[in-house]
Amino acid sequence: EHHGDKVECKVTDTKGRILVSNRSFRKGDVILEERPLHIVTAAEKNEAYATINKLCKSDPDTMYQDPLWYWAAVSSLTTENIGNGPKKGSLPPISLDTQNKILCLYHEPIVEVSEEAKTLVRALNLSADAKLVDELLRAWILNCFDHS
Repeated sequence: EHHGDKVECKVTDTKGRILVSNRSFRKGDVILEERPLHIVTAAEKNEAYATINKLCKSDPDTMYQDPLWYWAAVSSLTTENIGNGPKKGSLPPISLDTQNKILCLYHEPIVEVSEEAKTLVRALNLSADAKLVDELLRAWILNCFDHS
């Protein structure tokens, strides 16, 4: 319904949910155009972002991803998830609806919470469960696109 009659969503036994074209396209045709679900950029002047950078530098065995991945995850928390939040800096909250949409994106089920997520929750004084932070981190890593 959002993309006219160009494509439709189907479910297959082998691939799951897929988009199928309803017509031929020429090179350069716009097939889909959607606004980003959530945009996160580095926040060099934010003390909470600086805390994440410091964690990555001081414990690269635990915090082995680029700091921006961790920032994206914690920037995908609601006001309730943030709670009292970081002692220094701040986190920009998002709506529960947007967070739920992010969590609908592909990510492996979290069987055991990572030390990365536990470290973020502790260091940033978050109310969020570390499993939620881990799910958001995995969703970002597996589904992120550059936006311009």
